[in-house]
Amino acid sequence: RELRPPVLTPAMSAVRSLLLLLAIAASSYASTASRVEVERIRDPSSHEPRIARKGWKAVGPTLPSKQIHVVVAVKQRNTEELKERLDAIATPGSPMYGEFLSNADVNQLVAPAPGSIGAVKEWLMEHGAADVEPLTPNGDFLGALMTAEQASKLVGGAYVDFKHTGTGAVISRLEAPAYSVHSSVAPHIDFVSPTITFPMKGGSRGPYKDGAEGRSLTITPEILRGMYNLTDDDVGRGDDSVIVQGVASFLEQYYAPSDLVAFRAKYRLGDAATLTDVPDPQLHTPVGVEASLDVQWITTMGDQVNTEHWYTSGRAPDSGEDEPFVAWLTDVAADDTPPHLFSISYGDEEDGVTDDYALRCQTEFMKAGARGITLLAASGDGGVGCSSMGFVPTFPASCPYVTAVGATTGGTGGESPTGESVADLSGGGFSAIFTRPSYQDDAVSAYMASGAKLPSSRNYNSKGAGFPDIAAQGLRYDTCTDAFFYPISGTSAACPAATGIMSILAQARMDATGNSTGLGWLNPTLYSLGADDVASGDMAFNDVTDGTNTYCGADDGFPAAAGWDPVTGWGTLNFGKLKGLFETL
Repeated sequence: RELRPPVLTPAMSAVRSLLLLLAIAASSYASTASRVEVERIRDPSSHEPRIARKGWKAVGPTLPSKQIHVVVAVKQRNTEELKERLDAIATPGSPMYGEFLSNADVNQLVAPAPGSIGAVKEWLMEHGAADVEPLTPNGDFLGALMTAEQASKLVGGAYVDFKHTGTGAVISRLEAPAYSVHSSVAPHIDFVSPTITFPMKGGSRGPYKDGAEGRSLTITPEILRGMYNLTDDDVGRGDDSVIVQGVASFLEQYYAPSDLVAFRAKYRLGDAATLTDVPDPQLHTPVGVEASLDVQWITTMGDQVNTEHWYTSGRAPDSGEDEPFVAWLTDVAADDTPPHLFSISYGDEEDGVTDDYALRCQTEFMKAGARGITLLAASGDGGVGCSSMGFVPTFPASCPYVTAVGATTGGTGGESPTGESVADLSGGGFSAIFTRPSYQDDAVSAYMASGAKLPSSRNYNSKGAGFPDIAAQGLRYDTCTDAFFYPISGTSAACPAATGIMSILAQARMDATGNSTGLGWLNPTLYSLGADDVASGDMAFNDVTDGTNTYCGADDGFPAAAGWDPVTGWGTLNFGKLKGLFETL
């Protein structure tokens, strides 16, 4: 007997369709309900314009088969204890001052729970990762190669290729301003990359040929060393230097050794101390203005100090720009003997990173400081930033666990103070993410009560961490790049110059105390010395009291004032005075 399917009446067909729709809806709800949002850009409406300002343009969907190196920041433990230990290590007068931890000690202190590492590994492998590897000794960062299709399912969003209009580099990112992960793994994760954070940009500007900056003095080694009270004897030990200074370089920024030779020959500086590439060898092409500036001026002010140029791309074979800043952080955390000081001439708008990303980076900066590593970062070249929503602080300069360097101009060497004024491009202000540290309370309160004409409080977070902490000349550094000399401006010029001075101070302290470690996290010491400076008039810092940084191109940012201010910090460094103070710390 032949069996035939039942004939569906219109009513039965309608019921069947309704049940199918309900099943799809239930499945969709279950899928959504099982996911938890991990990161979201603070102001999603400005996400696309910010990407464009960085020079990135969407060019189409990422090929599903493209390999992406996915990095997961696994939640750490004991971060509050790390902060307390670092405070004790870095605060002058503390019984623990200068007693830095080993890398092994730091890694052990903040190591994630074994269950967290296991949960993240299992999650990655469930989504197709064949080989999950720890990127740091304690596994607080895990990495895995995945296809774009697999990574998309991992974070619940489609990857898009973005091309940089300047360099032509192509990266893969999510176009959306947020992403999510399965609820079972969310408690174990700080962030996943690459997702919604785009590579930082360098801060150097130039060359200038006209305008006020074009008429300012061209900075040469003799002028800058004289300005900050360094004599010909204030140099490192050459190849026997124990102190090592480093340049953090990204975004296809390489220096040409021949440019460094030409620069030092022009100014009769002699041979530099050893300059090591990390990793070695590097391409040294294309030659970048930023890398040229950093290497030439850190080795000028930190003359005869061994130097390392840390170039960081990403790890993905098809996309060398996948989250290079995170790759640099993991490289530092994994290295037992990194440089004692790093100059970081790169930055981002705080709105361009999520709170989760920024706060995890802060922990990485704390880990470095606890090991005796000093991090200096350019404060940015956009003044207080430009947005209809208010001021836009610069990351990572706004983080209290790096030393932010602003920019000055003018002044006279040999005088104390030097009479410098604000370079109005100097980034500065107050963080919207990081709360003000206690070591800043007195300095910020004094500034607020100084009588300076402050901008509207609607434009900034008066309870946030203030930056920069110090400053240096920021306009028209004579620099050789690709066999030609140009005047280069920006806080990314000020930063390597200040880092070089700090390297010589670290060497002086080492010689005086016999302590073979570096300076570590500088800020509590700088603010202590700054307060003493104001009280005694010792002039360890060249106070800057004239000028204002810009807001959307107009001089409507923060004005300089006596003592600390959020545009030049405590001012520029008087090496001759600081040397004696650092030798007795």
